[in-house]
Amino acid sequence: MKTRTSGNRRGMLCWMWLSAVAALAPAGGIQAAITLTLPEATGSPGAVVKVPIAVQGAKGCGAIQFDLTYDPSVLDAKEAEEGAVLGGAMLTSNVARPGCLKVALISQQPLAGDGELAVAVFSVKTAGACPLGLVNARAWDHASNLDMLVSVTPGRFAAAGGGGATLWIVLACLAGAAVLVVAVILRRKRTTKPA
Repeated sequence: MKTRTSGNRRGMLCWMWLSAVAALAPAGGIQAAITLTLPEATGSPGAVVKVPIAVQGAKGCGAIQFDLTYDPSVLDAKEAEEGAVLGGAMLTSNVARPGCLKVALISQQPLAGDGELAVAVFSVKTAGACPLGLVNARAWDHASNLDMLVSVTPGRFAAAGGGGATLWIVLACLAGAAVLVVAVILRRKRTTKPA
């Protein structure tokens, strides 16, 4: 399931559960490590872009939270959707502030393995490029509630200026203007010929 804002009851339960797990986790206990990875993504201004967040080493993980950072002048975050690895886990997301998409998930069953954990949904505001980062990432083992080591691999987003279509329109207009100028010159030559 997914929720769009932390004001939603399920979203609040998810955040509360994660806070409780963090508070109750045995001190100094660390389980296996997982890696969260963002890709190199592209899109065009005005488009909706889905950016997958991959996970490796998540077998046995029961809860994960992280903040996805981006440039709010280039992208506008909408929500996070469930990835294929979740299989019914509860996912919640919200835009805490422009430039930060907060994501948290909990699962009644341990995660089965590697793959697409979640998908961040953005609308592209303008041409440009920006880094995509993962910060404040934490994960907990399903059976023991121990912290898991989390490493992150940042990504990048680039939006083309849509200049390809604009360039063709400008070139077509210039070609049309050139044809008109030539037609006017030829017409004047015909009308000014001595009889």
